[in-house]
Amino acid sequence: MNIKIDELSKVISKYQKEFNYFGNISVFYKGEEIISQSNGYLNINNKTKYQKDSAFNIEKTNDFFVTIILLKLLRNKKIPVTELINKYLPELKHSDKIRFIDVLRDETGLPDYRGYYREMLNKNCDIESEDETFIKNINISYQVFKYHEVLSFYNNKDLSHEPGSEYDESMINQIIGVELIERINKTPYEEVLDEMIFKPLNINKTNVEKSLRYFNRYFNRMVEYETSNNQDFIGLDMKTFYQIYRAMKTGVLLDKRDFRLMTKIKNYNGIGYSERFSFAKTFVRKQFIVYDYKDMDLEVIFGSTFFGHEVLKNEELVTIDYYLLQQITPYFLSYKDPKLVRLNKKNVYDLLYIENELQQLWYMGPPRYVLAYAFSDKNVHCYLLMDQNIVVGTISLYIDRKNKSYWISNVLIDRRYQRRGYGKKLIIEALEILKKHQLNSISLYVERNNEAAYKTYLKAGFIVKEQYPNSYLMVKDLVDNEIR
Repeated sequence: MNIKIDELSKVISKYQKEFNYFGNISVFYKGEEIISQSNGYLNINNKTKYQKDSAFNIEKTNDFFVTIILLKLLRNKKIPVTELINKYLPELKHSDKIRFIDVLRDETGLPDYRGYYREMLNKNCDIESEDETFIKNINISYQVFKYHEVLSFYNNKDLSHEPGSEYDESMINQIIGVELIERINKTPYEEVLDEMIFKPLNINKTNVEKSLRYFNRYFNRMVEYETSNNQDFIGLDMKTFYQIYRAMKTGVLLDKRDFRLMTKIKNYNGIGYSERFSFAKTFVRKQFIVYDYKDMDLEVIFGSTFFGHEVLKNEELVTIDYYLLQQITPYFLSYKDPKLVRLNKKNVYDLLYIENELQQLWYMGPPRYVLAYAFSDKNVHCYLLMDQNIVVGTISLYIDRKNKSYWISNVLIDRRYQRRGYGKKLIIEALEILKKHQLNSISLYVERNNEAAYKTYLKAGFIVKEQYPNSYLMVKDLVDNEIR
């Protein structure tokens, strides 16, 4: 595949600046780094900029590492994920109700110690500003709690919910998981971390230098947060983090069966499908977000401590990842086997991110009009043309048997995928669907100035029935479904 690296680089740079993105963006294709670009400041005050090899702090007991190690140990020791943890933590009051899978999913039901600790600190402090309270809470969220420190708290409280029924909201698996790892392996956690993750991949851990980072407080407001060279943290740059993720995905670091299990583990301990995109799995790990394309060997990684800055695009507030992914995809997608898929709640966001040419806005407006039309009448059937799980176009079919009214409308190929043959395929697929309804003919309107669409319809066997100053009414006999 001939990837236009310079053009792609310009696109990424453009949106990094437009979205005021503080951090790095890397694109990996077939396991190789294609592009890695940085923008913004680690520290605005002393003008320290992000570099391609800038490290992001991550806890040594991060649930990402805990999940990998636990899965490896369970596999090696032949312990089923459904086994109760009371054999290993008999002193824990509720351990006879909690399974390993509940720990992996952060669904233990154990009470929220972090929330309790935060509440006690806030109750006993002097009046603080919102920013001071926010930064203190960030510190608490990063604080590493030891099992022996919280055991009495867990044992003197009831379960907050039945294990396995809902999310704990308190990162309990980092406390319980670390202790389980040490009990099962009979080795200190940090040694297990090195032995099972870093040594096999020849990764040299780095400490995070003291620097100012930035969190998104709310409404695009930056709050400075100082990180220090803390023994509980290590620094991972984009390439190193990708190396770990790739090793999990390809079976080098983790059994492929366990990687598939991670895709089914709910919440942030696993790898789940994003609700925003039907074409990518999303793996969120604190400063890192990986978008892993389903049908392409393509991953895009965002690394940032100031994530969530929103910009108005097409009259919708969006963050850089939701917008930029749509700009990157066309550089890697090749025409394969496009199919029409009915619009549904899982792919509706893909419709909204279809881009029109400026002149096409005159014909049919932005994609949200298509969405409104799809829900305005029960006779409207809206479809998306998808190739390798990527939405490249849309079409609406109006089928009203009672009044014998059958129309094609809202025909659109995303501007980034035009001139690849998708328009022709869109009509072929639509006619196949209509044919199943046993209709005799179908009608559509096309603007006179829309020459490309007009020629496509002629090749599909449509004929002009009526002419108007700005448009044609075209009709096709569905008995003849051949496209020339």
